[in-house]
Amino acid sequence: MIHGAREASSRKRQAKELARATRQAVQAEVLDALGAWQRASKAIPVAELEFAMSEEAHRLVVARYQTGTGRQLEVLESLAALQNSEHSLLKAQVEVRLAAAALLAAGGSLEGWIDSAL
Repeated sequence: MIHGAREASSRKRQAKELARATRQAVQAEVLDALGAWQRASKAIPVAELEFAMSEEAHRLVVARYQTGTGRQLEVLESLAALQNSEHSLLKAQVEVRLAAAALLAAGGSLEGWIDSAL
């Protein structure tokens, strides 16, 4: 009987240690995911500004071309820059969504998010 009590006490200590280690691992994962989401979120305004600047630059280049003072190559180069900035903005938006999903998954609430997205 004493042996059984010792064994039960040992299992209880092991269970508590496992719970503590699991809690710490989850907390670290959540903090990492939160940091990634915060970093990704900060990239959005920068990408939006770059895209807006590229749009305006392209508009000006097209206007110069239409008045005969610009070259077709300038139009193509500004269009390429516009498309690159649009790609960067879309990539930043995807990164935020992926980071948000990782944060939800780390916190254990991804299932409800998926259900509401469908």
